[in-house]
Amino acid sequence: EQLLAHLGSPERWVRYQTKRLLFERDAKQVTAALDRWVKQLPSGPAGEYQRLQALGVYEAHEAVRPQLVEALLASDDYRVRAYATRAVGHWQAHLSN
Repeated sequence: EQLLAHLGSPERWVRYQTKRLLFERDAKQVTAALDRWVKQLPSGPAGEYQRLQALGVYEAHEAVRPQLVEALLASDDYRVRAYATRAVGHWQAHLSN
């Protein structure tokens, strides 16, 4: 769970290494910890950015999270919506509508 805090780092290298380390770990443990972490994130742009980083980790573990995708698709930031749209493409068989 300590690694998850680094997903919000302003440093690209730190975020990349964090995601790499999370990908190498057990999917069930990572997704359970990620679920808890995402729930406590603040609203607004900072929390949204961290949710976007979490979406990448969920994708790496093939853990579909429809509510997260829907929330990111409603973002005011076009970049967040674009990445969420990409996730919809990967998870289309698991998403309703």
